[in-house]
Amino acid sequence: MRSRSMGHKNLRFARYTGVGAHSTSESFSLAVTLNLDLCSRRGKFYLLAVTTEPGSIVADFLSVVRSTMSLLGPRGSLREPAEGDYTLVAYDASEVTGRYRLLSLQRDAHSYVLGNGGLKAAVAGMALDGRQLLLTEEPLKGVEKVSGPPEEAAKRAAMSRGAAAAAGGFGVEISRELLRGLTALTVVSDRGLRRPNNEDSGFAASLRVSLKGSTRVFRIIGVADGAGGHEYGELASSEGVLELLGVLLPGLAKGEEVSGLIREAFEAANKRVLSLIEERGAPMASTLSLAVAEEDVVHVGHVGDSRIYTISRRLTQLTTDHKPATGPRNVITNALGLPSMWVELHAGDRAVKVEPGAMFLAATDGLTEMVSQSEVLTIALRYSKAPLRLCSELIELAKKRGGYDNVTVSAMVPLRNI
Repeated sequence: MRSRSMGHKNLRFARYTGVGAHSTSESFSLAVTLNLDLCSRRGKFYLLAVTTEPGSIVADFLSVVRSTMSLLGPRGSLREPAEGDYTLVAYDASEVTGRYRLLSLQRDAHSYVLGNGGLKAAVAGMALDGRQLLLTEEPLKGVEKVSGPPEEAAKRAAMSRGAAAAAGGFGVEISRELLRGLTALTVVSDRGLRRPNNEDSGFAASLRVSLKGSTRVFRIIGVADGAGGHEYGELASSEGVLELLGVLLPGLAKGEEVSGLIREAFEAANKRVLSLIEERGAPMASTLSLAVAEEDVVHVGHVGDSRIYTISRRLTQLTTDHKPATGPRNVITNALGLPSMWVELHAGDRAVKVEPGAMFLAATDGLTEMVSQSEVLTIALRYSKAPLRLCSELIELAKKRGGYDNVTVSAMVPLRNI
């Protein structure tokens, strides 16, 4: 989200990017955002789909993400995806004429672009900055101008046709009042000042699944801190994150039980790192900490010494540091890449009850070893209206204290009093 500079009007409007989904039919409507920072390789991806197989669609989407972002594939390049039964939008910072780009269109749905109150057919390859993209099960003859978030556009389209619809807004300008009650997700990773490379990875995602008038919304943040030196720490954290997401997001889309799904996702991530150790003949490991919020609860999975915090009027650490009771601070007793890896799980019946308006942060030890919890709380409350600034300020403070390690922060921040 970014404010528009218009003199005295700059406090009234903001730039917003997000997605929405609504279905009143037998078809699922899907909307996914995925913001990745894998060892300083950054990518933003958006999925819109109308389908009867939500898990398969999300799995296909994540295959494209992996082929783009994996350290073992093209480094940071956006390549055209294979023909797929979904609509994919990607953020390409190297683009000059449009940073949000429509890469592929769902073949059996109707896709439109909303801009300046008009409606026209979407075309693969087009830039979407400042526009809304609307995907519908049934064709539209026209649409009323939508000035609010994409969820509103999807709901109007679905209700008007008795069908399923998904929408995305990409850098659209909307009134700040309409942002109240929404939740912002962001992730920032930094190499720090002393390390030659960045072995941290972070992610922030949202998943909306709607069917027959009922919608489930999941918001997800997490971080991973790789270890192994050279490229091995990078491989452990980035491949661990991609493997975890490849299990977690399709499972959530299919409606699988969250606690068991998180455990399965961590076990898949650990298996992936163990296979890399065998393939490369080199030791490597990674922490991994994850928070999945739905309605008034948050499910937490955790391995290592990265942390999940919840912040309201106070800060609470939801994870424990998997370290020996005494000894060097850089030693951990549990990590991806260990056959004995175990998952600290606060999920299902043990999920954390969320206080209204609470924020959540995931952070690697490059932050938590350098910035006290009281300082994190102060900065979080000061920048609660600007999540990206919040993450950046925390990282800058860690760097001012020496920046001895990589630093990654992912944030989930409800927008109140904006």
